Amino acid sequence: MNRHVRVALSVLTMTTLSACAITARSPDSNHLPSVLSALHEAQRTGRTGSVDGFLALYPAGAPVPLHDWPVMLLPATPELEAAIAAFHQTYLAQGPAPLSPAQLQQARQLLRDAAERVRRVEPRSLIQTAKTGQEEPRFQFLSVPEGRWLLIAELTAKRSALLWAVPVIIRPGQQVHQSLNEGSVWVEGLLP
Repeated sequence: MNRHVRVALSVLTMTTLSACAITARSPDSNHLPSVLSALHEAQRTGRTGSVDGFLALYPAGAPVPLHDWPVMLLPATPELEAAIAAFHQTYLAQGPAPLSPAQLQQARQLLRDAAERVRRVEPRSLIQTAKTGQEEPRFQFLSVPEGRWLLIAELTAKRSALLWAVPVIIRPGQQVHQSLNEGSVWVEGLLP
């Protein structure tokens, strides 16, 4: 690939990520209150389901289970899901190659800001956290209100980090199985 094409792709990538960062910082005033209200109504009326899965990597076929690892379940808004999808497309367009440290920081900030907005709008936060088990790397969330959610986890190594932000749809009385593995990684990025 010639130098001009690489420069153009780099500029396009940074432009896209900058747009994502701006989206991540803008308030979800259009949808967040109504999303949280619908989730509370579903919870109040017993329209709940559950989600479970495993957090493990399988390099070269040998499983690497991640025991006692935190997983978060975060209410999803259309704006957040669009920003998540845009980041993922940028990541895939790069090869997928690890994001730069600055891009990784933007991705992390997107998730932190989203969680903070939920906590700010809804003091009785619907955000749930769980840890994978000691015996097996399984996580489980019970009595989850009907609606759209994101499963979020992060694995940090010496030089890079893997982030998961996987959408799940909860329906009353149903159990969703969604594992977090190398096939469902949202982005990978280099650490500074």
